[in-house]
Amino acid sequence: MGHLRLPPELLLLVMKHVNHGEKYEAAQNSLRNAILVNHEWAEAGTHILWQSVPVLMLARVSAHRRQYYANKMTELFIENEEESKYHEIFKDLKFPRLKTAYIDRIKLKRGEKVHLTQYMQPRLKNFYFRGGALCENALATLGSNCPHLEEVSLEEPIDGSGEDRYLQLFTGCKALELIDLGDSWAGSITPELFAGLAGHEQLVKIEIKPLISDSTILGGLRMVSNPFSNIQSLHLTLKSVSVARLASAAPSVRTLFLVIEDSEHDALASLALMRSLVHLELTYLEETELSPDGFHALEKMKNLEVLLLESRVESLSAMWLDDASFAQFISKLPKITNFEFKVDSDLTVSALTSLASSHPRIESFDFFGEYDLSDWTRLSTPLFPCLLRFVIEAPFIEGRTRRSSNATTAERATQIADLILRHCPVVEQLKFHDYYENRLAKLALRAFESKVDGHFCSPILTSFRSLENSSFIKFHPSETRIYYDSDDDRY
Repeated sequence: MGHLRLPPELLLLVMKHVNHGEKYEAAQNSLRNAILVNHEWAEAGTHILWQSVPVLMLARVSAHRRQYYANKMTELFIENEEESKYHEIFKDLKFPRLKTAYIDRIKLKRGEKVHLTQYMQPRLKNFYFRGGALCENALATLGSNCPHLEEVSLEEPIDGSGEDRYLQLFTGCKALELIDLGDSWAGSITPELFAGLAGHEQLVKIEIKPLISDSTILGGLRMVSNPFSNIQSLHLTLKSVSVARLASAAPSVRTLFLVIEDSEHDALASLALMRSLVHLELTYLEETELSPDGFHALEKMKNLEVLLLESRVESLSAMWLDDASFAQFISKLPKITNFEFKVDSDLTVSALTSLASSHPRIESFDFFGEYDLSDWTRLSTPLFPCLLRFVIEAPFIEGRTRRSSNATTAERATQIADLILRHCPVVEQLKFHDYYENRLAKLALRAFESKVDGHFCSPILTSFRSLENSSFIKFHPSETRIYYDSDDDRY
């Protein structure tokens, strides 16, 4: 009796189920075993197994067999400078199924050329280039060979072409949804290039990290009749005077990351027209006093779910803001789930309590200031039943009885940890900005860690509740940041 032979397409379907039906390591082992059965199983198994592998594995294959496996790859990641040597090894290969290519910063020896065009194949959808060297004819090859490009991220220009050639590439890729231009594009963002991106009808997300001058924005917007028509997310660095121009041109944007270079104009108040925002992050680079008008502008954003206000260098303040004003303000943003308010103000724990009252399902907050949590000792019902991330500058408890007044620092730290766990029963991350200077804050983190059988991650000064099967914790609200859960030494 002969062996049952499955049609190739059915056998491939079986291998796909093996790959997705188990945990990663178990699936990989199962596929490796499968390819040993016979030639047909090997063909189907390697088709799945080699879709995304470390480039070292491809480099180790004998030269005459390398193309066979390159034919099966759908993702390729060159993840550090030391792997730059593989570009030369792979220069004569074709990658016909490649959909994603990530090229980390390139490190070359003197006189060497970089070869990247072998990755630019017709099925390519996502191309990420971190810079380090220029590749001859890369831009022309991307434009001619890759009609289905959806995401292009260039930390640096990829070849020596002028801005007009890049504009030609971006506007010519009709499927393009995301453009990300890194800091090395400083001085290269012309009004024409900005206009081309703003007027692209398919683009959903634009990230431009270097400062865009006001004249560039003004000139670019004048060239486009319907700017940002399909844009859902913008990430830009601007002068404060440019914020009003952007808000007027892009009122339907839902996600906005702005780095504000100066404080000459009220950037927050200038956003009043952007009432469709769901996610807003503003980072200031100069000392800035936030105005009541700015908060009134925020109050009109009824769909806002994520809000971050911070300063990267200087102080950001709103000293006029008291507990009552804060309660009124936050009550007008009913959908907020992630709130980072890194602003110097006169808020007390009453502001946190009002936040709990108006937003019982909030998941993450981060407030500057020291907060006396004594009032929470009289409350039995959890204030934040859904809170996952609790961050303030520092906590304390004001002694109101002889016993509490005589409590040691360690005892107060334990009481703080108990209070936070009572009122935030599912909290996974606890952090105090004043960790190094405030002994009580440091001991409270240790007490929390002990009570939840957690651990302390020293690079980010955060205590974590133990989470099974979790190799990393995603930071909210920003979609661009990740906190890695590592086995760092304790402080």
